[in-house]
Order: sequence, then C-alpha cells, then structure tokens
Amino acid sequence: MRSTIPRLPALGAIALAIALAPGAVTAAEEVAVLDVDVLQQDVRAYVARTGGEVMKHIEEAQKLAATTTDVAGATRHTQQALALVQGAENASPTARLRQAIGELLHHHRLGKAKADGVLPVEAVLNEVSQVRGIDVAAVRTSVGRAKSALEKGDSVEAEAALVEAYQGVGYLEIDLPLQATEARLTAARVALGERDLANANGALSDALNHTRTWTAMVETTEVEEVAD
Repeated sequence: MRSTIPRLPALGAIALAIALAPGAVTAAEEVAVLDVDVLQQDVRAYVARTGGEVMKHIEEAQKLAATTTDVAGATRHTQQALALVQGAENASPTARLRQAIGELLHHHRLGKAKADGVLPVEAVLNEVSQVRGIDVAAVRTSVGRAKSALEKGDSVEAEAALVEAYQGVGYLEIDLPLQATEARLTAARVALGERDLANANGALSDALNHTRTWTAMVETTEVEEVAD
C-alpha cells in the first residue's frame, strides 16, 4: 500500500505557485480547523514522531543557552526544531494537496509537465476524499481539465486549470497548538540573536510545554483507536 507519510514541502515550487496564482487565497482567509481524529494513522504517527524530535532539539537548545556560551549551537537547535514544527504543520491534507498541485504548476511553467504528472495530485485527492472542508469534486474537475489540456498541448488552458485547482483547495489547519510552538521558537531565535539568554530560555520553556501538549494529543488519539 502506498505510504502517505508527508514529505517536507518543496518550498520553491509552492512559493512560486502562490506568487504566480492570481487571486490565490491567503493564509489569513478561509482557514478551517481539521480535527485530529480525521487524520490518517500514518500522519498522526508522523506528527507524534516530529513532536519527539522537536522536544529533543528544544532541550539541547536550553542546555546550551543555560550552561554554556554556545549561542550558535542553541540557535542551530532552535532552528532545527522550528523547521520540524513547520513540517508538522504541512502534514495538513490541504498543505499536501497544495504542494502536489504547486509542484505540477511549477513544472508546467518550466515547460516540463506531462499529462501523467497529474497522477501524484490524483493520489492525494483520493487520500483526502472524505475530509470535510475540501471540495474534492471541484478540485478533481479542475485537475481533469488540466490533464486534458496537457494531453492536447494547450498550455494556456492547462495553466488556468491548475491555478483554479490550486485556489480551490483552501486551507485546513490541524487542530493542534503547533503555531503556539512555532511562535515561541521564533521568539527564542530572535532572543538568541540578541544574546538575550533569559528571554530565550523562557521562550524555549514555553515552546517545550506546547510541544508536549500537542504530542500527547496525537498519541492519545492513537491509543484510543487501538482500544476501539
């Protein structure tokens, strides 16, 4: 069976797709919350493992900031923790769907897209077909138009259909306090840059507590499913 463990996003492709898709929905608009219990098992496992790794990096950063003058090392661990949290945020079904469409749109704009390039997008659409908050039928229709256009060599229609599909996905955030962790890690990184170790350690402690919270929430969900 095909693994659905999220990959870290192809940031260049996604940034390009967002920048060049006119009228794209911004992160501040139409953001819905996705209950943890509707996430697939491997996604929950991925988020739980990520939480464990984030906590290790935060603890290392705390040690370095509190007991040594290795501010660079503390900053490095903080940045690694921040990158992991951002990866967990991108485990949202809409993030993965936007990633797949964005990569195809990017390849299209490079003149490298072929009709079979829609297969990864269709695979993610199949995975999220039962997720509330995604109009899978509408996105699938747009993707189908893009595939047909690519088969015919109609670059303009393919572009329009892919942009339409990208914009139609919307945003779903996983109902976990991931952004709270991200905000505190960002604050810690800024404080470390200013060599303000007291505030850095305070922010790192808060980030650790938030991470413990969302990691436990995901692990609890896994235990409950096994019990059922």
